[in-house]
Amino acid sequence: MRDFLRDSTASKLLIGKALGALGSWLDHRHGPDLHDGMHLDPQIRAAVTAKAWIKMPEIQTAPPSKARKLYAAQIAPFDLRLEPMARVEEITIPGPAGPLPVRIFWPEGAAQAGPKGAASTRGAPALVWFHGGGFVVGSPRTCEPALRRMAARGRFVALSVGYRLAPEDPCPAAHDDALAAWRYLTDHAEAFGLDPARIAIGGDSAGGNLAACVCLKARDDDAIRAPAFQALVYPATDFTRSMASHETFAEGYMLTRALANWFLDQYIPNGVAHIPNRVDPIPNGVDPVPNGVAHIPDRVGRSPRAVAVRVDRRDPAVSPLFAKDLSGLPPGVILTAGFDILRDEGRAYARSLQRAGNDVEDNCAEGLVHGFFSLSGVVDAARNAIDNLAAQIASGLSIGG
Repeated sequence: MRDFLRDSTASKLLIGKALGALGSWLDHRHGPDLHDGMHLDPQIRAAVTAKAWIKMPEIQTAPPSKARKLYAAQIAPFDLRLEPMARVEEITIPGPAGPLPVRIFWPEGAAQAGPKGAASTRGAPALVWFHGGGFVVGSPRTCEPALRRMAARGRFVALSVGYRLAPEDPCPAAHDDALAAWRYLTDHAEAFGLDPARIAIGGDSAGGNLAACVCLKARDDDAIRAPAFQALVYPATDFTRSMASHETFAEGYMLTRALANWFLDQYIPNGVAHIPNRVDPIPNGVDPVPNGVAHIPDRVGRSPRAVAVRVDRRDPAVSPLFAKDLSGLPPGVILTAGFDILRDEGRAYARSLQRAGNDVEDNCAEGLVHGFFSLSGVVDAARNAIDNLAAQIASGLSIGG
């Protein structure tokens, strides 16, 4: 039954129609759900109402290993069907504390997608993507449906990177892994059949945070190739959690304040990171303390030489909104959701990038909630937002029609 719900186009169509009918009835019966001049999409309203009726288990009540399975099971019935690919590769690449998994999706026509419709001579355009999940749950598999769709619509290769998760591997393990993965994949782009000059970076939620932080590090280090484009989807940019949307949407809109705080407490427990005093070389030339952020040992066990240090949640190494200088960053798009506790910090980051002179679009999917990527199999507006994002990435990578 679970496979039917996950893969059947007919089942998703039926669920979508049912949600639309229920949402329209709720709007008629109780009036539309309005905040800041935005109208909650009826299908989304029905989905969040059904979640409350069903009393689905809260992720934060489970141990992390079970929470990951629970998260994957909860999103599967509402996610997109898997778009067919010309080929899918599953590889590992070197990371700071061990191999990192990468799934590579090659859609039809990607290898021939040269600049503005010309034949490609240097390789395919690509998007390196970091999944969401609060640094605790999620994997390359959980973001696969949306990523396949974007790759197919945009005609670019999509590389979905796995990274270490908290609480087994707290801050800054995920950030270290993201930077190491970006460096390795771009340094070896031609070996993968990719055009090194046309590689974008992106991610959703926690993954959007990782992508934003990589962009800052690449700007400040000439040895790191800068992304050609950045696509950040409802990114976490301010770990202080102090903006108004955290209060406005604290309950009832998928990502609650309690869950967001639990995620952050797993990644930065009590504001403390454990930093190894290591002198051995790091694989692939990765700086062991990039911009003051040190490496965490792998989840097999913490190094006896590790030292606990307090992490400032305003540190731009984890909260890019607080970077003193945001100039010189890649063009891109920040896509937020209108009914999301992370909305205000995502939009504030977009505006800060614009003020610093970057060519970045501030796009808000007004009627949607956090995590709408995983609702796009049954929510029309979510699916449209993904398709629009794919077109923007393709344009940013100069992919012709």
